Amino acid sequence: MVVAVVIGMIAAPVAAKSVDPRFEAYVPDPLVEPGREATITVQLLNDAKDVDDTVKTAKQVRVTMRSGGSPISIESGTRLIGELADGTPREIQFRITVPRDAEPGTYRLPIDLEYEFEDESETSTVKVPITVESVARFSVVSAETSASIGDTGTLTLTMENVGGETAYDTTVLVESTDAALTFGAGSPTSEGFVGRWAPGETRQVSFKLGFDETAIRRNYSVRTTVQFEDEAGQARTDSVAAGIEPLPRQSFEVVEVTSAAPIGGAGQLELAIRNTGPDPVYDSTVTVSSADADIAFAEGAPESQSYTGEWAPGEVKRLSYRLRVSDQAVQRDYSVSATINYEDQAGNERRPRTVLTAITPLPEQTFEVRDISESLSVGSTGSVEAVLVNTGESSVREVVVVLQVEGTDLSPRAIEYPVGDLAAGESAPVSFTLDVPDAAVPGARRLGFQVRYENDAGDTLQSDLIGVPVDVTERKPAFTVRPINASFAVDSTGTLTVDITNDLSGPITDISASLTATEPLESEDATTFVNSLGPGETARLSFKLEVTDDAIPKTHPVQLDISYRDEAGTLKESGPYRVGITVNQPPGSGLPIVPIVAVVIALGIGAAWWYRRR
Repeated sequence: MVVAVVIGMIAAPVAAKSVDPRFEAYVPDPLVEPGREATITVQLLNDAKDVDDTVKTAKQVRVTMRSGGSPISIESGTRLIGELADGTPREIQFRITVPRDAEPGTYRLPIDLEYEFEDESETSTVKVPITVESVARFSVVSAETSASIGDTGTLTLTMENVGGETAYDTTVLVESTDAALTFGAGSPTSEGFVGRWAPGETRQVSFKLGFDETAIRRNYSVRTTVQFEDEAGQARTDSVAAGIEPLPRQSFEVVEVTSAAPIGGAGQLELAIRNTGPDPVYDSTVTVSSADADIAFAEGAPESQSYTGEWAPGEVKRLSYRLRVSDQAVQRDYSVSATINYEDQAGNERRPRTVLTAITPLPEQTFEVRDISESLSVGSTGSVEAVLVNTGESSVREVVVVLQVEGTDLSPRAIEYPVGDLAAGESAPVSFTLDVPDAAVPGARRLGFQVRYENDAGDTLQSDLIGVPVDVTERKPAFTVRPINASFAVDSTGTLTVDITNDLSGPITDISASLTATEPLESEDATTFVNSLGPGETARLSFKLEVTDDAIPKTHPVQLDISYRDEAGTLKESGPYRVGITVNQPPGSGLPIVPIVAVVIALGIGAAWWYRRR
């Protein structure tokens, strides 16, 4: 009886229980990349340890993920998910940031749970694995440049693969975030190919860069993006920033100036110029010049040059020039500029630096227009070019030359030409493009130049109207047409080749040439096309040409008509141009019949005349 009781107790099933909440957490995709932000999805489950048991519902559940001593930062705050019943999974997303220097491996991040159960507040903690994958990652070890403000040079980036994998087909792309720093020929970006890049390996990548005149001494941010393929062939990128500081602007200053030349005479001009650094310069020259006709140098030249060679920072070079002052000069300061051309230590030619000095008080502000040249002809687009000179006593800013064409039949493409700032005695080129109508009459015209500028006080002023005489010439052909192969035999087919030269002052496009031939000449391929021609450029045209069997050997004309578009895109026609085609008797054809007949007739007429006279 006792044994039966014991057996009954062993065989009796265990009754299912209702137990307190118990939490489990799973991460379906735990893989994250260093140097990135990521969203992690966590599946949270309230489930009993024994499958036969059930758990009670947890209420007002609040979930908080912590870094737990790992390098991973948690960007998401506490999440309220409400009730969590038995066996019902709930997905929760957390935003995390993995630092670039995080060591690859698996980190167990704690998740704190706060909930209510049976009118009591309870807490629990579960941990989830987050795996930081091992990939190639890059850092900038150093960034060095040889470029100074207002000049070009080289940027050399020393970079290291600080990741755990090899990068393949690696390309380094640099991008400037400031217009004052550009790469190559003025682009904001540049790239260099590196190829295979092993972990721990350091590489140097060089780029040509430049800083414009507006740059200042500070770090300019350069975004560096490394594009590569990982060991699985997947395309990846990694971005880092580098700070690039330009070298100080290379500069010079005139520390002393002495002029012993009187008005109407000659003398010595002595300059003392200091290299104010920051670098030594090599193979240097100093060219002095004056923008005023009253000031000249040896033998009346507008400029004079001295060789100064190597020039250390702080060193003063003393230079002497023979100076001439015209008898028309007045007692005022005449501007003299000294332009220093030089190379750096590596032998690269650097941007010239110009310093100004003066030799006595300047008169009231005046301007002159010099070196006027024009290329204007009837029915074409031409230009008027000149040099604007500040002949006043002060520097002026924001100079604009305004063209006035009232009383003429000329049509300017633009009436304002910005010059910028002009120091006293400084000059700048000015150019205007004008259209001359087909109905224009050749002859003289008078244009007006008015100078608008700002003075030292910031007032906007304008000069008196400066008359500029120009001349409109007779209509000029747009092209010069020159035959190259224009000789054919009777009853033959060949290729006529002619050269056409753009005689206009600007480039033209969409050039179409059509050939018109009349008997005994024929052409089945009478049109040819040229994309573009610059001023003075020549293109060779070819046409198929046939000569009939009854052609008379002599020169026969063909006509060439040319259409094109000018700089403004206007379609224009030019021509006709006549080209002489020489038709010859084919070789081996015997005596020419026509000339023989002509000779016989002439002899007959001569004999009859002689007979009557005798």
